[in-house]
Amino acid sequence: MDLLAALTGSRIRADLIAILFGGRARPWKPMELEAVTGRSHSPIHRELRRLVEAGLLRTTARRPAEFQADTDTPVAREIRRLVLQTRGRVPKLRHALVQLRGRTIAWAVGGSLKGAPGRTAVVVLTSTPKSLVRIQLAELVQGGTELHVMSPSEWVTRLDKGDVFLRRSRRARKLWIIGNWEELTRRERAEIESKLLLQTVRRNWREELSDEWDEDWDPDAPIPGAA
Repeated sequence: MDLLAALTGSRIRADLIAILFGGRARPWKPMELEAVTGRSHSPIHRELRRLVEAGLLRTTARRPAEFQADTDTPVAREIRRLVLQTRGRVPKLRHALVQLRGRTIAWAVGGSLKGAPGRTAVVVLTSTPKSLVRIQLAELVQGGTELHVMSPSEWVTRLDKGDVFLRRSRRARKLWIIGNWEELTRRERAEIESKLLLQTVRRNWREELSDEWDEDWDPDAPIPGAA
């Protein structure tokens, strides 16, 4: 099922929105859009006119007119996020991760976090073995996209040690693939509480050993008062 088409009520409108908002913002001629979508002149012009009237597209006065997404508006940014969530690699990544049946949180961030504008990084926190995740996503994560797979425990440990990329990834604006911010922070709290509990148990265990241990105890010595 094409979710974007279902939401917009038109397959042609959904295709145009995906093209105009999903990629790099640039002017498009109607003839280009007809070629990309495989649609005829009349329905393309009808849908472009509706999108212009809705305030989602800008058009030029030149002939032939060119159409471009008005990316300066907040609603345009939300439409772009909707397009990325419903078309392209994100839904494919989501489907591939769900098939692994592990507890997973995943998101994508801009690769400029590592000083490489235009690149993308995908972060996956999961209970599934790393090697299995990498095999499952091998065909989907290509073209310079970096894949970072780890358990929630490793995520928390590396954050605590000051991993620069992970800290920037945590603060960055995310395109969620599976999960959300609330779920991420909930998993982090659970891992931190688990680590603190383990540290307390270990500390108490050592204290009990130090309190009860008798350096002079001989396991072979007879028990006093025993017959």
